[in-house]
Amino acid sequence: MVSQELVYPDSVVDQSGSWGANVKILNSTHFAWGRETKDGESVLAGGGRYEYHPERDVYVEHIQYHSDPSMNGVTLRFEARVEGDTWYHIGEVGDYKLREVWKRVDPRQVQAELRTDTTRGEGTAVGAGDP
Repeated sequence: MVSQELVYPDSVVDQSGSWGANVKILNSTHFAWGRETKDGESVLAGGGRYEYHPERDVYVEHIQYHSDPSMNGVTLRFEARVEGDTWYHIGEVGDYKLREVWKRVDPRQVQAELRTDTTRGEGTAVGAGDP
């Protein structure tokens, strides 16, 4: 993830530096997402089915599992676009709009980083999948 903002009617909260590793993986039908706090004490994760309609600039997540049980079964609709390796989307989540920017990473780079981190006793990688 490149950036994340929570947009309220009277303010914008930049969450970009608040978390540690943050990854979203997409295949042709499903997504999985996870992130941890910088200290590694807390993890949020979720996933489910998704739809992407580039001709209408629409991305929809049908959340099937989430670390916050109140999110299970929720459908989120985003305005979305992909420009090169960068994915932009914004959509309503409760009383705020979630504005995120993700960057696609080369899977070979992630594998190399995982091999390097594993030798140091760490196993983290960051990146975004292919919408």
